[in-house]
Amino acid sequence: MVTEFVANARPGLSGWLEDNVAFPDSMVDRIVPRMSESSSRRLAGASGGQDALGVVAEPFRQWVLADAFADAPRPPLEETGVQIVRDIAIFEHMKHRILNGLQSAFAELGRLAGHSASHEAATDPALAGWALRFLAAQAETLSCPPGENLDTYAATTLHRLANPTIVHPLAQIASDASFKLPQRVFAPAAERLQAGRDVAPHAAVVASWIAQAGDPTPDQYGVRVSDPGSAQVAAARDAAGPARAVADAVVRTPLFPEALAASDDFKGQVAAWLDLIRCDDPDRLRARLRDDTRSDAHA
Repeated sequence: MVTEFVANARPGLSGWLEDNVAFPDSMVDRIVPRMSESSSRRLAGASGGQDALGVVAEPFRQWVLADAFADAPRPPLEETGVQIVRDIAIFEHMKHRILNGLQSAFAELGRLAGHSASHEAATDPALAGWALRFLAAQAETLSCPPGENLDTYAATTLHRLANPTIVHPLAQIASDASFKLPQRVFAPAAERLQAGRDVAPHAAVVASWIAQAGDPTPDQYGVRVSDPGSAQVAAARDAAGPARAVADAVVRTPLFPEALAASDDFKGQVAAWLDLIRCDDPDRLRARLRDDTRSDAHA
């Protein structure tokens, strides 16, 4: 974008820009939820006055930067904790599938269990136990980035999401799910299916999302799920009727990889979860999550 702008606005600068400036890809990870009234009060108490620009953020921080700099001196960013790496894509995959994947899973299952914020879902014993199974499944689809440990990263993720001082509304996380879930949940599920691996945790997330798509009800923080793509899912759900027909109709939409759309087993698992969810009983949902966790541990 910058080079195109310069080519049009200052054509004589283009050659210098190409020789002296680089735009390395980067990945930044830090949970910074939208500011709530309680967050604003905490910030005001810490800073001694109202701060319209301040935010409340978690202690964790990560900045990964591709080693693609111009041939010139650069600041020693690695001395302040920045990770300078050759391949940034594997770090992005780790974040998207483990951290963001669990956030989306909690956003769907957590709301059905009666929770409104990620720390509530992460400290619910049934959901937290199930999360370990989900995270292990996600990790099996990844290559471990240099200097990282996927088990440690997964444990850190669950610890981060359980932080009670970071009030991250599940409705906020669930917004734009039709754009987030294909990357975070559907793609790894398809890879696992093609490798002959279990996709039960992913089916639970998909069913939870289908059941709630298009719901305009605000949560206790006044946040509504905003997802333009959910209209297609809600229409397919409401027109199909029985759970198996709903699963077939939704999973065949272009949002899903062909491997999932063609799998009767995956769609059958989604349908079974939909039947349970339609009972509208959070205790039954928790019991099923605990049963699935125990059966996986004994497998």
